[in-house]
Amino acid sequence: MIATAEKVRTDEAPRKHARFPNLLSPLTKGRLSIRNRVMMSGHMTLYSTGGMVGPRLVRYYAERAAGGVGIIVTEASAVHPTTVKFPEMMCVYDHAIVPWLDTLGDAIHEHGAKIIIQLAHGGARMSALDSDLPLYAPSAQKQAMYNEVPRAMTPEEIVMVQEGYAASAANVGRSRADGVEIHSGHGYLPVQFLSPLHNQRTDSYGGSLENRARFLLETLTKVRRAIGERKLIGLKLNGEDASEGGLTVDDYVAIAKLVEQTGIVDYINVTVGTAKTNHLVVPAMPVEEGVNVANAAKIRAAVDIPVFPVGRIYRPEHAESIIADGSVDGVALARALIADPDWVRKAENDPSRIRPCIAVNQGCFGYLYRSRPITCLVNPRSGKEAKWGTKPARELRRIAVVGGGPAGCEAALTAAGRGHDVTLFEQNERLGGLLNHAASVESRRNWEDFLIFQRSELSANAVDVQLGVRADADMLSAEGYDAVVLALGAQPGEPSAPGAASGPAIFNQITALGLTDVAGRKIVLIDEVDSMEAYVPAEHLARSGAEVTVVTAGLSAGGKLDQPSLVLLMERFARLGITLKTSTRLITREERGVRLADVWSGRDWHEPCTHLVIARDRVAPARTLAERLAEGNGPIIREIGDSLAPRSALEAVREGRLVGEDL
Repeated sequence: MIATAEKVRTDEAPRKHARFPNLLSPLTKGRLSIRNRVMMSGHMTLYSTGGMVGPRLVRYYAERAAGGVGIIVTEASAVHPTTVKFPEMMCVYDHAIVPWLDTLGDAIHEHGAKIIIQLAHGGARMSALDSDLPLYAPSAQKQAMYNEVPRAMTPEEIVMVQEGYAASAANVGRSRADGVEIHSGHGYLPVQFLSPLHNQRTDSYGGSLENRARFLLETLTKVRRAIGERKLIGLKLNGEDASEGGLTVDDYVAIAKLVEQTGIVDYINVTVGTAKTNHLVVPAMPVEEGVNVANAAKIRAAVDIPVFPVGRIYRPEHAESIIADGSVDGVALARALIADPDWVRKAENDPSRIRPCIAVNQGCFGYLYRSRPITCLVNPRSGKEAKWGTKPARELRRIAVVGGGPAGCEAALTAAGRGHDVTLFEQNERLGGLLNHAASVESRRNWEDFLIFQRSELSANAVDVQLGVRADADMLSAEGYDAVVLALGAQPGEPSAPGAASGPAIFNQITALGLTDVAGRKIVLIDEVDSMEAYVPAEHLARSGAEVTVVTAGLSAGGKLDQPSLVLLMERFARLGITLKTSTRLITREERGVRLADVWSGRDWHEPCTHLVIARDRVAPARTLAERLAEGNGPIIREIGDSLAPRSALEAVREGRLVGEDL
């Protein structure tokens, strides 16, 4: 917790860190001076309040500063009323924000880190729903994410928006924050000017690269003039747009050189993607580690400005290697620090204790695009730092946790971390529950990182793990536990279908993962869950050589997935030859297949197949054990995860953490 976190002494001579000597060494270059090479990259949280920073966001960033980060970049802050993109978005153009920036600066400096305010204008890469104003853009060109035609900015409007950047920078300059970062990535307004796809202007802001870069370069000049010479100015810049006709790494190298000539920018944070390739902006689990490192290295080789890549860098070993070989000067982390605010401290002392970001995206990017404050599957405390904190228990108890899935493991390790004597019972021979099935497919392999972490933390917190033991009421009562946490897993509903008894064999989404001898077989998978529970077995079967058709009654598939995960899933379906039929329902099972029907027209047809997989919602376990334990003066009983109702891993881990802190 921040109140008890060890303060960082900034007057000590730098010391070499044996484990990660490059990652943890200071970086000093011109105005930039930070205690290590780790940046927290800007990312939207929706924790701000009324356009101001607010106490929740201060606490969130301060926790990461206390965890050892060298420099923190805030989420995107609006520089003008035409760019309010989310409810409660920080409005740094409003002078009223200055006292909040002072509060934020003080909270970060207390722990020895630097704080940078990101200045952003989304241009046409947003909806007008929150600004209630027309979208501004260099030309009347729609972006891929929203079907809104923007207003082509007049020269006067260009100056007006640039003055918005300058006024915002002046507010930061008056505050105790350390500087600003101009967001010129992800298809934001500066990139729209830079891109010939979106900039069709014929005046001095269009045409040649030098003209298209004019908006960015003029904005940087005005920002420097407004903020003064002492404060930092960073630049978030794409390494490539990663789309046909978009800017390439060579284009961005040329842009970086133009930026360097101004002498204004103190660092470059290299990212990737535009509205057309939004799935690469926050790369999901299947994307390789360090997706932007190669492009960042090309930019770094061309300029003498410190460069920090962002994108699937989550292991300190990886971060150390790309700094050590001279590719970049530091690393920018976002989700890794959402998952574990103490990432730097743990890298220094014991990397095995880092809560791993597994890029599942459910609570961060997934929540953001539902306009909800973000959370984190592996760290449900994220954003709730003021409310949650694992404190020593006032009354020590003997606690039994029944069920070794993600909910039970989190409850056990949290309770044990508070000093309780905890025994965890799991009837199977392996912890992890249904997540073991999720991790069995290559594209979801990172689930195993989280399972390894939970198992390791159970050992580190001296939890007595009893595998292959089915705990019943008599056993638990006889042992005299003070509290019993029930974290029993839910199982898929019975996969049944009317029709011919001799038709295709029927499997559920779990038993389908055990099918391996299916090469050349035709398999129909009925998706009733709209999630990876259906798509993981579909991938497995296709990779095993089957011809797979996924059928859903919905207008589209993957409604429970975040956008990057869904886009990457559809790409994998295409590569694997998986057919997707939407607005389609199962009628009956027939002799050599199934009968399907269009939801809207009612037209039906025979679909040949040898196997039928029906992915149904899971069914909560019976409450028999809870009811037996409640008889008489028994122990405190808490039900979490699937024992309450069928849950995703996000809810399961959150409830496990809550009950562990509450007992």
